[in-house]
Amino acid sequence: MLLNAEKAGKGFSAFFFGFGFQITDYRLQIADFGFGVLKKHKFSNSTIEPNRYVIVSAEFLILYKPLRMVLFSSAYFPPVSYMQALVRADEVMIECQETYPKQTYRNRCYIYSANGKLPLIVPVIKPNGNQTKTKDILISYEEPWQKNHARALESAYNASPYFLYYRDDIEDILFSHHELLLDLNLDILRKIFELLGIEKKINLNTRFEKKPEGIDLRNHFSPKKEERISFGEYFQVFSTKHGFISNLSILDLLFNLGPESHNYLTTNY
Repeated sequence: MLLNAEKAGKGFSAFFFGFGFQITDYRLQIADFGFGVLKKHKFSNSTIEPNRYVIVSAEFLILYKPLRMVLFSSAYFPPVSYMQALVRADEVMIECQETYPKQTYRNRCYIYSANGKLPLIVPVIKPNGNQTKTKDILISYEEPWQKNHARALESAYNASPYFLYYRDDIEDILFSHHELLLDLNLDILRKIFELLGIEKKINLNTRFEKKPEGIDLRNHFSPKKEERISFGEYFQVFSTKHGFISNLSILDLLFNLGPESHNYLTTNY
């Protein structure tokens, strides 16, 4: 997301995609990840539309431009926030040359079980120890994690509207016995695109860059922190017990909303 604000008067505050900015200079350019609603402090009755100039007051003119290249981490059945950003990116690049970090969405997702939020973790092997790159991370099959994940998904979503409709597609990927975590995650992403009718090419980077071109979201989505954006509520099987839980795995959205998941990703932000 590229936001240009041309100042014609005093400074103002804005809350943009969960990030606060105090605008005091004559020109301000903000790069962000491209989804959300501009919530203006002191201003109202204005929205942003792609490639449109929008007058927010007599003093300010704001231009919205869609994203170009966005760099994402790899992810195992990624969270809704990740997918929202991904569907809005003109060009998707997946980081695979980084040194593999621990406890991230790269090998885990979160679903809604009868007891609340439940992590599903893919056990991995680092052939080069702590210096192993993401592209070289192996999947461990010493424990039956595939069966455990499949059973957890059935227990959590068997009563959801679309579990049976998508079950075979998801289990086909789970039980494909991928050698590399990256290959598993890429196949998951391609399958989600296919199921939701998303036409998007997935690119892999060829070298690690500390400060890459485009929008860097490699470490933005983390299970260790809450997303600072609001999510529209949708039906969840156990919401009467624990309330609505936002930003779970894309599987939660898929099993509960089915084909409408694509519309949710592009309109609820």
